[in-house]
Amino acid sequence: MEGGTARMKSADRALRVLQTLARHARPMPTMAIARACNVPKSSAHNLLNTMRALGFVSYYPTDHAWGLGPSAFEVGAAYLRAGAMERMARPELATLANETESSAQLWAPVGSEIVCIECVPPDGVRAALRVDTGTRLPFVGTAPGRAMLATLPPAQARLIPDPANRNGPREWGDPSGLEEVRGAGYAQDSGGFAPGVGCIASAVVARDGLPLGAVSVIHVSFNGDSERGAYLSGAVTRAASRLSGVIAGGVAMAAVIPEAAV
Repeated sequence: MEGGTARMKSADRALRVLQTLARHARPMPTMAIARACNVPKSSAHNLLNTMRALGFVSYYPTDHAWGLGPSAFEVGAAYLRAGAMERMARPELATLANETESSAQLWAPVGSEIVCIECVPPDGVRAALRVDTGTRLPFVGTAPGRAMLATLPPAQARLIPDPANRNGPREWGDPSGLEEVRGAGYAQDSGGFAPGVGCIASAVVARDGLPLGAVSVIHVSFNGDSERGAYLSGAVTRAASRLSGVIAGGVAMAAVIPEAAV
């Protein structure tokens, strides 16, 4: 029994270490991890070395600090591949679609693109505008992409490649546009999907504020109808906020996930 209790304590500590590192954008020293997890420093050191051997944490000698390792990422990627985000999001997307009478989408970051992983039309509307699941678009120039970019630190957001910028630096250098999105809590575009079609999107974020995805609705452009625009943006931001609370128990992405993870 004592051996079993010790193993349970070790498992509890290891999971708390993973949660602690996932909630911090930068690697942490051993002592900081020990304090955050209420673990003696000597125990934390042994635990971290065991977790490093299994690939769940990585040690950065120049920083004298620890961060998440490739095995932790594999677990997170498996979580995403299993469709957990889509399943949790569907009821909220259905509510948003019926509230706005527009199809509602959930987007996830993949490399330098975003991909639609779920699209729900409003009930009883056969010819609703929609986006096919699997549709890929660049971060830059799309409302869902800009909504996610706006949640990243400016220096990190600028590193997302702009595929349209073929002759210059492959990064997006317009932080002023993101400041506007940050202030509003949503992004919008007109004609990004098709002529006369608009999109409003808001980011779904993890506990640390980093993007897990984005919620959007597409609609026939309302030609400056500010009342309709305010109604749609309010509905989208509320849905994204609720989904952030539901999905935040998943894996926070400190950077956009690479293509190989999908």
